[in-house]
Amino acid sequence: MSQEELKALLQRLHDELSTTETLDEDAQALLGTVVNDIHSVLGDEPSEEKDNSLVDRLKEATDDFEEEHPKLTEAVGQVIEALSRMGI
Repeated sequence: MSQEELKALLQRLHDELSTTETLDEDAQALLGTVVNDIHSVLGDEPSEEKDNSLVDRLKEATDDFEEEHPKLTEAVGQVIEALSRMGI
């Protein structure tokens, strides 16, 4: 998967996040941090936190909203898959 394809997936994730009203603040913050980290890995933005792997943090975030937000969970899953294929 190319960086452009990953950026498209990230845009989809941003879109899903913007339309999701019932996501709790902790999950939103965690997803926001991970998205920023992904941009950092791609060279788009600086990142402050890199303690855990990006994939682990994305998986952790989906645990909280998987049943209530299937479209968001699907978007996060696609990002996880893309990152794994890229070796990130």
